[in-house]
Amino acid sequence: MNPLFPPAPGGPSLAWHVVNDGVMGGVSRGDITLTPEGTLLFAGELSLAFQGGFASFRSQPTALGLQPGDRLRLVVRGDGRTYSANLYPERGPMAFSFRAALPTQADTESEVVLPLRDFCATQFGREMPGVTLEASSITVLGVMLADKRPGPFTLEVRRIEIVRPGSSAD
Repeated sequence: MNPLFPPAPGGPSLAWHVVNDGVMGGVSRGDITLTPEGTLLFAGELSLAFQGGFASFRSQPTALGLQPGDRLRLVVRGDGRTYSANLYPERGPMAFSFRAALPTQADTESEVVLPLRDFCATQFGREMPGVTLEASSITVLGVMLADKRPGPFTLEVRRIEIVRPGSSAD
């Protein structure tokens, strides 16, 4: 197991920032805060106005150390909406990521395990068949809400970690 959030003692500490649809003229709001309990709280309001419709947060680029066969394990408390976990390669076209569904249950903490093989290449939200994820090229991890349902949202992230095949957490 390799924890990405919260960071392990001596391990990499990810810095997070918000990217909302304002980059393309939208008006969705999404903010992240570190709670007193040490969780990451992502909350705001999704708007479809002005061709918008997404709110997200991402880590700053850093070597994540992903390997083929790895899985991401997230412990989250959601609002019943489906978010997406996004992985961004070090170099890639504009608005490109590998994406996997991150379902949540309203007001319930749950564990979601996402094998890297389940991430699909997307650009501007459209799937790009035939593009393969190269684990070692991934340097940014993010979470996005783009479910086309305007309104408030809340996602609390307690833990994000990499699980290797054959590890004790496997």
